[in-house]
Amino acid sequence: MKRTGYIVVTADLGLAGAYNNNILKYVHDLIKERHESNDEFTVIVTGKVGLRFFKKRGYPVAFHKVGLPDNLSFDDVIDLAKKSVGLFADEEIDELHLIYNHFVNAMTQRLTDTQLLPLTNIESDSAQNVNYEYEPDAEEVLKRLLPLYAEGLIYGALLDAKAAEHPHG
Repeated sequence: MKRTGYIVVTADLGLAGAYNNNILKYVHDLIKERHESNDEFTVIVTGKVGLRFFKKRGYPVAFHKVGLPDNLSFDDVIDLAKKSVGLFADEEIDELHLIYNHFVNAMTQRLTDTQLLPLTNIESDSAQNVNYEYEPDAEEVLKRLLPLYAEGLIYGALLDAKAAEHPHG
């Protein structure tokens, strides 16, 4: 059975209005559309608003992180990122999506749903005829780099979401 993980980035306070509502409505509708039971997905959530939303509906929450500071550092999110990527590495989920508000400008945020894992669209035409030898082998290199890549994307999205949450800060 295929199982999906959703990292959902919300705020700790409900004061952000549409900021939280748009994401939560999107994820709720997506889950209803894509999944027939709670066994088919799990949620990783940041922010008290999202945590309350998912718990109230009985959705499976693998883990959560609340109280993230506005002045976010990588150390603040490394455990969330490692656990999220670990679900994929341990084959507890088959794919991992990251859903957050992308900061466009002080007036505009754009809801973003990115599939982090497995990687998609990584082949390029120019590299198809080149054969590289890796030491260690290519699979081992990818196994080591993929978590770092995904962790970096998660951190970047959380920074982006903080900017969207506090556009005048």
